[in-house]
Amino acid sequence: MMRSIDEVFDYSPNVSALGVRIGRRCWPGPIDLVFENTHPRSLLNSLPSEVREIVLENGYFGLSCPRHEAIQQVAKLIAGPLVLIPAFRPERMSVARSVPNSDLACASPNARQKDARQEEMSLVVEPSQVSRDVAFVVDSGPIERVGLSRLVRVQGNRCEILREGLMTAENLSASTSFTILVVCTGNTCRSPMAEAMLRSKLMRRFEKELLEGQTRFSTQNESETAASQARGQADTQPPTMFRVVSAGVAAQPGGPASDGALQVMQERGMDLDDHQSRSVSQGLLERSDLVLTMTSNHRQAILSRWPQVSSKTFCLAPTGGEVSDPYGGTVDAYRKCADLIDQFLDNWIEKLDTNLFPNWIKNN
Repeated sequence: MMRSIDEVFDYSPNVSALGVRIGRRCWPGPIDLVFENTHPRSLLNSLPSEVREIVLENGYFGLSCPRHEAIQQVAKLIAGPLVLIPAFRPERMSVARSVPNSDLACASPNARQKDARQEEMSLVVEPSQVSRDVAFVVDSGPIERVGLSRLVRVQGNRCEILREGLMTAENLSASTSFTILVVCTGNTCRSPMAEAMLRSKLMRRFEKELLEGQTRFSTQNESETAASQARGQADTQPPTMFRVVSAGVAAQPGGPASDGALQVMQERGMDLDDHQSRSVSQGLLERSDLVLTMTSNHRQAILSRWPQVSSKTFCLAPTGGEVSDPYGGTVDAYRKCADLIDQFLDNWIEKLDTNLFPNWIKNN
């Protein structure tokens, strides 16, 4: 068990950028990452042999960061690694609703904050199901959901789903996709146009990879898909390779794209009708892998508040030039602005390759 993604480097020094991305966005949470033990400086090699026998299986090991408050507190108080092993057989556990004073129940304390009117749920464990190595079992109250964490093996940019789990496909996509944030002032003119054009360019540039990913996921056999859907866990589409979003350093949330931006994008076969402006935030920056600003002032405005994102924040223009704001100008001014953005985006497209994006495999 890891306290944070930073500890992963101790056990997998050559962890890929994708592995780090998943950990930063998902942990603590219901996803376990599996890595191959190939690096000679891995701390796994320093653990006692009896511990290595537990954590290593066919040369692979799993790392997790549970959200459970008690486990988080225990991890803070111990100097060494915390090894988590299954104490029960999940397939033999039963879920009971409104079970008070259960002598043997494992649960999440977060549920205590839920509305008291909601029906409580407990995970009931019979004594015969507890491993003989377990000294005691702690009842931590009612739980919201029962299930296993997702198990994902990460090798470079290759992600393989080894086991379905509680994390939804939507959350998995948001956690693994390469995210590009485009920034201007009000998020109504330049950055919405750049967002639409960049998304279109990425889809054309990586069309082959997108189709291959969809084909891999569609090869699931029908019986497995039906069973997974019955459990509400099936992923019929692969997680998204990339996401493009936009924001403004001085945006009023919820505003539409300007009339000029709408018209010019329509001329290019793109639709901004559903666009809603939003402000740049720390969370949005942390979830982004690349931040492109329209001007150097936009970049400076971001770094003055969040200097930690300097290594991934750049001006859209390759030489640090400016993309002037067409707001209030003629439609022709918007066209010239879009042409300039288009030109600068081509330079960035050339710098992106498939190693940045997750290559998803589903283990059947």
